[in-house]
Amino acid sequence: MKELLELEEHGLRELKDAHYVKSVLYKDMLVLVMKIPGNSDTLLKKLSKELSESLKVKVKVVEHTNDVRKVVAQLLSPVRVLGVNMVWLPDGTQIYSVRVLRSDERLFPMDKNSLEELLHLITGEYFTIKLE
Repeated sequence: MKELLELEEHGLRELKDAHYVKSVLYKDMLVLVMKIPGNSDTLLKKLSKELSESLKVKVKVVEHTNDVRKVVAQLLSPVRVLGVNMVWLPDGTQIYSVRVLRSDERLFPMDKNSLEELLHLITGEYFTIKLE
């Protein structure tokens, strides 16, 4: 992605060690999945902001990890995730149940069903978001 290379050259030197995994454009949001060594939370936020300004679209950058809870928390930020549980269905399939506060629903970056579909596109797993 051309914008990532430009950001690396013009100030975000931390991107030198980062690896691009994939991107998903869903509705009006672009989600980048990247491998970033070390403590990457501030870099992810900074990168999201810079790319949003240059691409003129809402951008979320999430870390590539096997920890589903971490991916969900980064994508739903600033929503507080109460828990992520794996539910086994009678037919043998599994689905992740994401629990969030009902009062945080207004902070969702898009509607609940779209978020569930976006999480599926990123991780390959199925999700349902429960409001408590």
